[in-house]
Amino acid sequence: MNQLAEEKEVVYRQLCLSDKQHYRLADGLVEFLDYLKRQQIPFTIATASGLNNLKFFFENLDLGKWFNIEQVVYDNGLIPSKPEPDIYI
Repeated sequence: MNQLAEEKEVVYRQLCLSDKQHYRLADGLVEFLDYLKRQQIPFTIATASGLNNLKFFFENLDLGKWFNIEQVVYDNGLIPSKPEPDIYI
């Protein structure tokens, strides 16, 4: 990721943290993820976000309760990004 793009992401992360009322998991998602985990239904995350944002989401949304960061598919620069569907396949 180039420096300008990372600077934009830093600003984005700061904005997220400054608005705790709106920066949260969607209503009902915690219950849904808990259900999937209890039922032992496999699931993970596929995201076009880079590693720095992924780590940010894990730290600030407590995603480690449901997801193993090592199993998340993210933009590591090796998989074609949007609009290509590769990351989700």
